Amino acid sequence: MHNRNILIIDDEESILDTFSIFFESLDYNVYTADNYDSAINIIKSHDLQVVITDLRLENTKSGLDILSFIKKFDDSIQVILITAYASKETAYEATKQGIYDYIIKPVDLDTLNIITERAIKKNLLLNNIKQVEADKSSEVDYIVGISSKIKEIIKISKKVAKSNVSVLITGESGTGKELIARLIHEFSDRSNKAFLPLNCSALPENLIESELFGYDKGAFTGANKNKDGIFIAANNGTVFLDEIGELPLSVQPKLLRVLQNQYVKKVGSNFETKVDVRIISATNRELRKDIDENKFRADLFYRLNVINIALPPLRERKEDIIPLTNFFIKKFTDKFGIKIKGITSELKNYLLKYNWPGNIRELENLIEKLITLETNDYLTTRYIGNDGINNDFEDKPVSDVVELTDNEIILPAELDKIVEEIEKKYIKAALEKTGGKKQDAAKLLGISFRSFRYRISKYNIDRE
Repeated sequence: MHNRNILIIDDEESILDTFSIFFESLDYNVYTADNYDSAINIIKSHDLQVVITDLRLENTKSGLDILSFIKKFDDSIQVILITAYASKETAYEATKQGIYDYIIKPVDLDTLNIITERAIKKNLLLNNIKQVEADKSSEVDYIVGISSKIKEIIKISKKVAKSNVSVLITGESGTGKELIARLIHEFSDRSNKAFLPLNCSALPENLIESELFGYDKGAFTGANKNKDGIFIAANNGTVFLDEIGELPLSVQPKLLRVLQNQYVKKVGSNFETKVDVRIISATNRELRKDIDENKFRADLFYRLNVINIALPPLRERKEDIIPLTNFFIKKFTDKFGIKIKGITSELKNYLLKYNWPGNIRELENLIEKLITLETNDYLTTRYIGNDGINNDFEDKPVSDVVELTDNEIILPAELDKIVEEIEKKYIKAALEKTGGKKQDAAKLLGISFRSFRYRISKYNIDRE
């Protein structure tokens, strides 16, 4: 059972006793306070879902002051205001501040219980959404999987994120090394600062040094202004150096100095700049072999490889293929506005048996291609082949399909959609409970009718 902690505030002892006995008989955890200061102390020190307060308290503070404090302290706590002195001004002010409900004395306890139960549910909904938003990452696109290997990698990545040690991510091309780097950044204390990636294989040797460290005006032909490199630009954040094995030997000592001392010297400058950056690197090369062949510095390798995260190829985590397929189908059907119900058993068998030399990137590209070309409700093997068309394809009966479900682990994927599903679930439940009466449903959820109508339209619930 979810928490049912409520605080009752009233300066009349008889009211506190009556309400306490009533709510305790209904399995609530009840706290009481007879003044503003003691109420604030309880709110600060306990995990409350609902506060029931009288409008007029004995001192100069009022129930509206309690409401005002709660909205700043934790706006998921729902406040029910009780008063014998009803007025339009009080009702307007309470509504403006975000009151859950407003009850006129004398109070019917059964009615108060119904309102409190609803307030508890709204608190739960808001905290579910808050948790989703807390986990949400604008930078991390997707990390999908149910395999023990990917779960362990996510667990290690989150643990490593809390420190500032250098991390080297290894694995074949297309295994998702940058996604892990972004995950580490997003769960670190640097998450509100820059995450700047640089592919060391994408730049010629004469440019990569200036991209990393920057340059002063006049340092070389064409340097007509000062430029900060990636380390200065990412100060207090994270630098991700992809394909670190391609970094030229001439540049490696300068990178080593950044790792050792956190100082950067621009090209053409006589001065050093102090920086605070975390370096995460990645490679698909065997760096130890490169060290033996004098292609990579051993001292730099050990500085980069304080923590190693090795990503397995997709062929070694085959239980993740269908969850990934499901994810990519959702991604591209949303993008293209196409309805796909699932995949045929024939395609499922192909996906599970194929060796995937290009790993997740290859699977993503294949699903995008199939969705683009397929004219039926189910993805098939029709368009798999070197020429893009399988001419020997025979249609399978619609019954021979694999329906894709939503029960795969997706971390921290498409969290906006998770929030939408939570809202849709509560809206539909409210409509069922009120027999389809929208105004009653809106009141049940504790939101305005206008807000309720907006969500009905947004989620196409009328049509459903």
